[in-house]
Amino acid sequence: MMRLGERGKVDLDSPVRRYIPDFAVADESASATVTVRQLLNHTAGWDGRNGQDFGRGDDAVALYVKAMTRLPQLTPPGTAFAYNNSGLVVAGRIIELVAGTTYESTVQRLLLDPLQLAHMRYFSDQIIGLNVAASHSVVDGKPIAVTDFWTFPRSCNPTGGLMSTARDQLRYAQFHLGDGRAPNGEQILSRQSLKAMRSNPGAGGTLWVELTGMGVTWMLRPSAENVTIVEHGGTWKGQRSGFVMVPDRNFAMTVLTNSDGGFHMINDLFASDWALQRFAGLSNLPATPQRLGAVDLAPYEGRYIAKQVAQNGDLETTVIDFRARDGQLAGSMSTDDANPDGQNSANLGLAFYRPDYGLDLGPDNKPTGSRSNFVRGPDGNIAWFCSQHGRLFRRQ
Repeated sequence: MMRLGERGKVDLDSPVRRYIPDFAVADESASATVTVRQLLNHTAGWDGRNGQDFGRGDDAVALYVKAMTRLPQLTPPGTAFAYNNSGLVVAGRIIELVAGTTYESTVQRLLLDPLQLAHMRYFSDQIIGLNVAASHSVVDGKPIAVTDFWTFPRSCNPTGGLMSTARDQLRYAQFHLGDGRAPNGEQILSRQSLKAMRSNPGAGGTLWVELTGMGVTWMLRPSAENVTIVEHGGTWKGQRSGFVMVPDRNFAMTVLTNSDGGFHMINDLFASDWALQRFAGLSNLPATPQRLGAVDLAPYEGRYIAKQVAQNGDLETTVIDFRARDGQLAGSMSTDDANPDGQNSANLGLAFYRPDYGLDLGPDNKPTGSRSNFVRGPDGNIAWFCSQHGRLFRRQ
């Protein structure tokens, strides 16, 4: 997207309908006004969880975008952060229309080939014969192979379908920490464009950690030393990854795991201070859990609801009920089908460390290191809950 922008083919602050005239979600006003930048900084405002699979054809991304008309609007575009995968698919469709080729071919031509990232690929048939780590999970204390790892829908490739090695990810980090040149000296992006990707963040919130906001797809978060930390991990069946950069320290680190349990390692390395302190001399914003009185917790109590389009096209509802308990918030979560938010459907816990922001609690009632937050509406009252996964739940 940034390469197309430098060529004058895309303006990040133009409405999406400049490039996709018939673009539509459920809310007409949002459909008409949402900008390309708001797709990329996750402030488009609709519920972005659409798991539909539109096959392996070259029209998969286009079909996905056409099927977004039922996605409900939660907030006006540009006003609140909520991680929005469907917004990234729309951005991928814009890339296809502007470049005149499929999303994957455009990324290959404009980014992967020039940067010589030979082991970054979107399709499994491109990595046959390579040493690929099989996905795993743990059931009853025993590791099992996750056989449906390869079922990533092509329509969702713009959200994070790229397979990679740690070595290639670090080459990509070097590019972002450098002057925008490829190994052969070709200028891929200007320094100004690289800096712009991690500047001008949208609305803040939480996504495992507390965010200043999102830049151009980069998570931007502050450190206690007021140095910006740039990161973005990834999640798929039996795979967890973490990727962090500190441009002011010329530091980057990536961790790729082939297990659902890899989340715990990534959380320990990145959400805690372990890696930042050792390699960049930085620490996270302090977060000391507090116990609040019933009066202080009352504004947060209640029912919060989110909807998503399942892979079969059905509209699923997830409900969280929060109540005060022992100076903290205790909650229960239920959903129509498999739990899409990845948390225990029976128990949730939150200990506030500052107004509207809390630490997620584990089964032992101790902080896990992940953070969540509540979002206030125009009247100043609590209107939404943003889970540690960046999903926005509307208060009823």
